[in-house]
Amino acid sequence: MQLSTIKTWEEISKAASASWPEPNSPDPLKAEAKRIQSLSDTTSEQIEAAIRFVQDEFRYLSVNLEVGGQIPAAPDVVLRRRYGDCKDLSLLLSSLLNELGVSARPVLVHYTLGKHLESLLPSPALFDHVVVEFSDEGRLHWVDATMILQGGGIQGRLIADFHSGLPLVSDGAALTQQPKREASVDQLEVQDTLILDTADNPLVLRVQTTAHGQFADTFRNQHANAGAEGFAELMKQQQSARFDISKMLEQPKFEDDRTANLWRMVELYEVPSLPPAEGPKVIFKLPPSIVLSALQLPDSGARSKPFAIPNRLKIKHATEIRCKGATRKPPINRTHKQNGVEFQLEAKYRSNMRTFTTSVETSTDSIPAEAIKDYREMLAHVIKRYTFSFSLPAGVANTYREIDFFKLPQVGRPKVKEFRKLESSLIPLAPKGQTIRAHPKRLGREIDPIIKDEPEWINEMDEEDPQEPTSLLVLIGLALTFIAAFALALYVFTR
Repeated sequence: MQLSTIKTWEEISKAASASWPEPNSPDPLKAEAKRIQSLSDTTSEQIEAAIRFVQDEFRYLSVNLEVGGQIPAAPDVVLRRRYGDCKDLSLLLSSLLNELGVSARPVLVHYTLGKHLESLLPSPALFDHVVVEFSDEGRLHWVDATMILQGGGIQGRLIADFHSGLPLVSDGAALTQQPKREASVDQLEVQDTLILDTADNPLVLRVQTTAHGQFADTFRNQHANAGAEGFAELMKQQQSARFDISKMLEQPKFEDDRTANLWRMVELYEVPSLPPAEGPKVIFKLPPSIVLSALQLPDSGARSKPFAIPNRLKIKHATEIRCKGATRKPPINRTHKQNGVEFQLEAKYRSNMRTFTTSVETSTDSIPAEAIKDYREMLAHVIKRYTFSFSLPAGVANTYREIDFFKLPQVGRPKVKEFRKLESSLIPLAPKGQTIRAHPKRLGREIDPIIKDEPEWINEMDEEDPQEPTSLLVLIGLALTFIAAFALALYVFTR
């Protein structure tokens, strides 16, 4: 049951607008507008500069001293003290944009009511946040002034799906729909490369990360808040949750394209050597993929409401293991799809190399109540089955890597691979003709292995993927053998 003494949304809009400080242009605000105008001649660039100024230069802090914190501070006050809550910062940004000649206004929204707001009776208690609506090149946009260090520009800057909101207008306004924005995807790609050694040498782990959207914003904020050393330690802690990291070999290297909201990073770590083996084989069990923790597993109890999940999410995690002694096998591909959620798995078995890739992609913001049970079963099945283990000969040294091994992720693979020995202080080589035996050691939490193989011993690591060259050489060899046999038979027949 709903009860309200307010008949229309326009009443709330008009009353709230009247209670807020009147839009004005104090001298400090005019000075800031002139500074921004001096940076660029285009309106779009000035809008971007104004948004970054408010988002990056002001701390989010709510001080509720009067009227329960419902009335924002005037823009000149916020400019002076350099902090404010969502109302303070939204009023400041909209006032600054208006001073730049851009049409802008605050909009009341609710984080969780979303699309259901329109079905409720008008009430000022139905709002818990404020954003700014502005116009650029004939298109409306919403921006959250409280977000920090956002990337993506006017078109690609992320904002929550509020669905609708109430603009604050002196004459009153009805609920308005959230402007449609470009279909952006929060995308994260992680590529692990593990140089696996079974001859008592430390292992080398490289982690290459490519982040788009909200993931790029997160890395950018973490680095800004923690500083270079703190950020490096934070990344090490995250990797230590999956691997037994003994030390960091290089400080994380990254490139941040804030306009495109693209973050690229590479990390390099040493993983302790495997203890001496008790037999001829080492069973290596890979830690679970980060994909498996991307979505929350619903409770087993019955639900009457939908289960919320991140929308437009795309995570891909590939682990390349370079391991001497691994032979070719047919690849494995699996797909599990249900209610706008799709998991994929791909396992490639090449000579001296294993590549396991898992991914998840969502195209919905919730799972219907009647489908939650099936969704939970699918997710539980994926968590259990998307894990890997395989065996390798013990005592095989693997101390080579590319010269440019510590590099940022890029599209495509290099045509020519150059390998060099790792420094003796990092990975000592076993004496020639002698092997050091190793035994299984787990890296990561307990998992259920499903992919196993028993490779034969291979002494040398292929510098290139031998699939196509090997096939061609085999065909040429067979052809030459056939020609020689045919010539011999013809010679014998004609004698």
